[in-house]
Amino acid sequence: MAITFRTICLYRKLTVATLFALALQTPLLPAQSSAADLVLLHGRILTVDARDSVAQAIAIRRGFIVKVGSDAEVLEFAGNVPGTRIIDLHGHTATPGLIDTHAHIADGGVEELYGVKLSDATSVADIVARVKAKIVLTKPGEWVTGSGWDEGKLSDHRYVTAADLDAVSPNNPVWLTHTTGHYGVANSVALKLAHIAAPTADPNAGTIDRDSHGNPTGVLKEESAMEPVTRLIPSTTPEQMREGVLYIQKVLLSEGITAVKDPDIQQVHWDAYKSILDQGQLRERICVLWRAGSTLESAGKALAEIKAVPRLPATLGDDHLLSCGVKMYMDGSGGARTGWVYDDWLRNATTPDITSTGTGNRGYPQIDPAVYREMVRFFHRNGVPVGTHAVGDRAMDWVVDTYALVEKEQPRPGLRHSIIHANLPTPHALDVMADLQKNTTPGTRKCSPDFSGG
Repeated sequence: MAITFRTICLYRKLTVATLFALALQTPLLPAQSSAADLVLLHGRILTVDARDSVAQAIAIRRGFIVKVGSDAEVLEFAGNVPGTRIIDLHGHTATPGLIDTHAHIADGGVEELYGVKLSDATSVADIVARVKAKIVLTKPGEWVTGSGWDEGKLSDHRYVTAADLDAVSPNNPVWLTHTTGHYGVANSVALKLAHIAAPTADPNAGTIDRDSHGNPTGVLKEESAMEPVTRLIPSTTPEQMREGVLYIQKVLLSEGITAVKDPDIQQVHWDAYKSILDQGQLRERICVLWRAGSTLESAGKALAEIKAVPRLPATLGDDHLLSCGVKMYMDGSGGARTGWVYDDWLRNATTPDITSTGTGNRGYPQIDPAVYREMVRFFHRNGVPVGTHAVGDRAMDWVVDTYALVEKEQPRPGLRHSIIHANLPTPHALDVMADLQKNTTPGTRKCSPDFSGG
């Protein structure tokens, strides 16, 4: 499932992304009486219509596509009006703005600006060297954070561990988040501050990775295991969050991405988006899912946050900021082997993954399944779309059966609950999803944004 603006809307309301940063980043200044305020000529306009037509030129007025055709047709339509901006594409391609269906851009922007960048690291030694360089600029006792490491991309093909980090960080706590966000590694200073040691039991719905002697390696999987460390890290300030959003917005626009679904947000994220919107600086169209937590109490808090802002189909800033529902987590990730599955996870595609208790690892639910069902029922009853992170086949079955159950109890056509990721669907899950899509999604108005998952 993915966010899509219906193809039928193409000629009416989509920001155009071109290969030119100028066309992407310069605010549109509509002429008072012109049919168009921006014209792109001499290009390859990918219309993405039902026939995948390619045109030569396009005219836009206040963000709306108003004409597509040849250079002559578009120029005749626009007229020779002073103030109309004309850009010669010189044969380059222009497309409707791309939509990223699942991107934690606010947090990602903060990490890019203030943390150690690890997404392009090639080895454990490379990661350690980057941490060392950051520590040189950091006072003793201050936290050093980073994100984006992926053992699958490292020449070592293994986790980064506390032992790797300790030699360069004897006086600073360090926390490095994995690219999935579902696990990370702490150095020994951070583990000590969090009171995580060999006797520490694995928390519910979390894993403390251990060596052959039972000692923590520093790798902590899922929120309940990570939280003793991450709660000690100073909170992101509103200004840092705002700067993070502005930074990542420039990156998105440079790549032609003009709309994003940001799932699992909290008030600090919304406030940053709203502040940037109020100052006329929000160029992206942002659809958010609020963090629902894992209890009925946290669900109630999320509902209160949702009720405090405009709800779909209402938006802020002419569809630039949308409150699209809530996000919940049914399980973990495939990378961490914490997705909830029927059969044991494997290491290296052949070796069964064994837990610290000696049993096969089949992952685990992040929310008590019965509580999850009650939370979905609560949001469904209140007309709030639910997007559930589900990776494993067992998690997916529980999610789709829950959606089918609450819809049967109280039909709400068009509410559009969704599954995020949906990596390992069973035939049963596919059948239920198809049935729900067929029976609960009514015809929609032309040009209503179809935010259906991530």
